[in-house]
Amino acid sequence: MMKRTICGFIAAGLLSSCAGINLERPQVDQVKTIAVVGVTANVEFGDIDGKGEQKEAKGNPLLNAVGKALINSAVPEVTAEQVAIVTYGAKALNNTLNTLNGWKAMPLDSVIENQDYQNLFKPKSENAVVNKLEGFQQILDKAVWVVPTGMHPVPYSTVVPTSTHYVNGEKIEAETLRQLASLCKTLNVDAVAIAQYYLDYDRTWLSGVSGTGFFSEARGYSKPMVGVNIALVNAEGKVILSTDRGWAEFKADDSVPMMYHNKVDLKDGKGKSVDGYNKTIDKAMSSFKEKANKAFAK
Repeated sequence: MMKRTICGFIAAGLLSSCAGINLERPQVDQVKTIAVVGVTANVEFGDIDGKGEQKEAKGNPLLNAVGKALINSAVPEVTAEQVAIVTYGAKALNNTLNTLNGWKAMPLDSVIENQDYQNLFKPKSENAVVNKLEGFQQILDKAVWVVPTGMHPVPYSTVVPTSTHYVNGEKIEAETLRQLASLCKTLNVDAVAIAQYYLDYDRTWLSGVSGTGFFSEARGYSKPMVGVNIALVNAEGKVILSTDRGWAEFKADDSVPMMYHNKVDLKDGKGKSVDGYNKTIDKAMSSFKEKANKAFAK
């Protein structure tokens, strides 16, 4: 593989935003049809203390996940419950986009069943582990993400980086944007959407329980917390909608039994923990729609 020289610098300015939503006009106003092509969530959930402050530095979610993947030799196990949550998140996003600004969203099943969509993410080398969109190829090979069954990871930072970096004379996200633009033509839509969910929790009661005997099977309760970043890319490979990182984080109204021996375990037996995250995703989507509508109205 050709050796690449990568240099980077911090971007001098940011896109202007409206309540956490950045729009590129007039391009975004020309969109009528959309397809959701990538929805991603973190495997390891963040721990928030009772005051709403994270015990570990939040930083950039992509870099945090990559750092953990590089440091830890053991790959975190993706559970069926986590897949269920991110699948719900994909459907919630699709439903939201289908009711936003007069857009029509392509059914998720139609995207997943499209062979050209699947071919785009096929490994291009024997060492490939995750999707092979160039630019972030080496990083993505090390990171682990939760995605809906049949879909592929397109982390938000591969589309909207936190800083400007160049690979062989062009921005590091350029190849990813070209590939996403090609999907617009393949799927016959005006734009494609990607989303990345950030799943945290706020400890409430018995969260650290790890007793013996009668208490050995006791579960601690925590409140699910959800953040999300969303981006739309049009057929010209331009990001026409994006969200400000950290624009909002949403906490569940009720605590759910999701802690076991001081670790996150969503297998509570009754689906309460998964349902808690799903309801919090609904809150995030409702807020996104409200803020996006305000941005479009200006």
